[in-house]
Amino acid sequence: MLDWISLNETAFCTIWHKAIKQCASHAGQLVLDIGANQGLYGIWAASHGCEVLMFEPQPTCHAYVKKSMCFNKYSGKTPRLIEQPVLPSHSDSMFVHSQSKCSGVFGAYTSLEKAERDGHAINGADVFSIIGSRHIHILKIDTEGGELGALTHLMPLFTNHQVNIAVIEFTTLFWKQRQVSRRAAWNIIRSLFTSGYKVWIVECIFPHQDFGGKAFATEEELESMILSKSWLQCDFGFKLVV
Repeated sequence: MLDWISLNETAFCTIWHKAIKQCASHAGQLVLDIGANQGLYGIWAASHGCEVLMFEPQPTCHAYVKKSMCFNKYSGKTPRLIEQPVLPSHSDSMFVHSQSKCSGVFGAYTSLEKAERDGHAINGADVFSIIGSRHIHILKIDTEGGELGALTHLMPLFTNHQVNIAVIEFTTLFWKQRQVSRRAAWNIIRSLFTSGYKVWIVECIFPHQDFGGKAFATEEELESMILSKSWLQCDFGFKLVV
């Protein structure tokens, strides 16, 4: 995992580090890591005194997270692991299969019959019952294709301006696999832009890395980026500006 981060998430690491160093001046606010995987980012934030919630449904990842939580020291509260996914609705569920290692690919069954035979269902987390009306200092969503569903669930946080900064990975290949049209994806992303958030590209694997840092001044410019690129795999940043 560290090899992947060092090659592909350096710009995100810079944003994350800058944000978590400010936790002391944002007392009472939370750090949310949705798609925590082995827990690196969440535990990093907790070590800076942030109050952290990590959401990760993969059973094979939980042992990594819990072991790391034990070995690290925290100046504030111990981070909390929620062993559930964030889905469009907390009444939804997903199938997770057993794996030999903790990875970012899960629930990838070719049929419901195979999923019910080989996997087990996990209910979605009710995020709002967990966080209440508290504000989010920084939010990360990286769930290997489930980002739009998580964002749909969390949209009230953005419309109510409860999120200061968010970094969300978007990959068009996953949209296609899940039969989500580009236009439907754009409508979800557009809601953040129109809710008063500055939008920029943190970094991209596809297209070329040179897109990293590009900010979108207009809705039309962002729409063109989302709808026109044949393959998009980028971390997008959202910062509240109103």
